[in-house]
Amino acid sequence: MGSAIGIDIGGSGCRIACVDTSTGEIQGEVIRFAHDLDSSQEEIIQNIRTGLRNFPSHLPIGIGFPGMTKETMVESAPNLGKAWHGFDAEKTFATESQPVYLLNDADAAALCEYHLGCGKDGAGRMLMVTIGTGLGTGVVENGVLQPHRDLGLDPFPGRVENLETYASGRAKMIRNLDYHQWILDFNVVLHHFIERTNAQRLVLGGAICNEWNHFCHLIECQVPFQKATFVETAGIIGAALFTLQHQHLKVH
Repeated sequence: MGSAIGIDIGGSGCRIACVDTSTGEIQGEVIRFAHDLDSSQEEIIQNIRTGLRNFPSHLPIGIGFPGMTKETMVESAPNLGKAWHGFDAEKTFATESQPVYLLNDADAAALCEYHLGCGKDGAGRMLMVTIGTGLGTGVVENGVLQPHRDLGLDPFPGRVENLETYASGRAKMIRNLDYHQWILDFNVVLHHFIERTNAQRLVLGGAICNEWNHFCHLIECQVPFQKATFVETAGIIGAALFTLQHQHLKVH
């Protein structure tokens, strides 16, 4: 193991840090840039390039991206827009001395929690749910990542829109819901996720978990659940971890 650069791109911003992949410790400062759905692809790319100047140019780069990915290509970006379809992270950011690896942001968070966080002492199938602009889902079973479980885009039972439209962190804010109101839809979502994945345990992450005590007692879940060890940094750490493990991880 060693150090790597992790980049976590979300619907409302991106964060870049150097990570000790043995411990998950952030080495130095986390560089942050804000963006929104109106931000152009060029603006976000330039922010990342600017941020990378703060880190050693020989360290590998892992990028967690909010959408479907294949190798270093973006296949969909529901919370960033169609301009990202076909985006090649390797072509954009890699150099001869600095390789780049890409994966879904929730998959990155799941890797982090399974190997370094609250999932490391358990067996079986772990579901990671990240609650933010959308609802990200990542599954790891016995150390094996099962990528592209973008279940937040599944339709909400009996409603017009998808699950994250009603139960993401952004949905809570837009709909001006308190936690007692929001949790009604969120519990429906959790039940759906667990049925779809046959998960045996659940880890919840994302910035909303900084207010864990406001809603954890309201969660109704058919499997044991925990708050993530790395609440806001799991995506960064998991992306960095992936750069050094991708050769060894059996990814289906």
